[in-house]
Formats: sequence, structure tokens, C-alpha cells
Amino acid sequence: MKVFFICRSGHHTSVIAASLYLGRLTETKINIKDIFSLPGFDETDFRETGRPFFAGADCSGTEVYTIGALSFGSLLKKAANEMIKLFNGTTTGWQVIDTSSCVSRWTVWGLRAKRLHLRFLAKAFFCLGAIKETRRLAGLLKTIDN
Repeated sequence: MKVFFICRSGHHTSVIAASLYLGRLTETKINIKDIFSLPGFDETDFRETGRPFFAGADCSGTEVYTIGALSFGSLLKKAANEMIKLFNGTTTGWQVIDTSSCVSRWTVWGLRAKRLHLRFLAKAFFCLGAIKETRRLAGLLKTIDN
């Protein structure tokens, strides 16, 4: 099975979701050090939007990816599912999860600060955003077919 988490950048909310899914984070205990030690968290820029990044595999071999879609998460999810059906005849074994509904205003402010090259401020906003988003993302993960 393959799971794809979509967010604006592919390196914030989707990385938190992938890390929760893979067991690198828990929804009850999350801190700044945990967030910035996650592979892929805030590591690239918007030029990488649309490119899938491998986040890891779980103990059953499910491959997990993150993808940046700017504000087109629901469109990318629909297009991805249609392409999967086109090539495979079914979407069985594939999950495309749009995490846009879980994005906090703090993460949005972090993205704005990052575009203005205000790195310290962006990192502070991303941390606040990740902490706020974790519970909502954990709920979203319950929708994944295992």
C-alpha cells in the first residue's frame, strides 16, 4: 500500500501527518525538538511543490509520501485518484489524504514569513502550527484504510 499526504508545501502539515502515521510522533506529546527533528520538516522551498517525498515505511511495508499542492490539495487528491484508477483500474492499495482541513493559521503565517525570508519567525509559527494541528491530524488518520 502507498499513502500520500498533501498540504500546501509538502513539508509542514503533511510531514506531521506522515510522522503521526509512522509513529514518529504521538498526538499527546509533541515538542519543538521533536518537530524540527522530523525528516523533511521545513527542509525545502516552494520550487519543490508537486514533487512527492518519501517519508518512510511502516512495519507492514506501507510506503508513506508527502506532496505540496499549494492551495490545490483537493484538486490534486481528485487528479491523483483518477490517475491511479487509469493506470491500475482501481485505487485499492493507494490512499491520498488531503491535510488542508487541518492547517492552522499559525502554519499559514509561517509560510508567509518564510516567503519574506524571516526564518526565525517562520520557524516559531511552524512550531505553533504543528502543535495545534496534531490532534486534528490524528483524527484524520483514522480515515485511512489499513
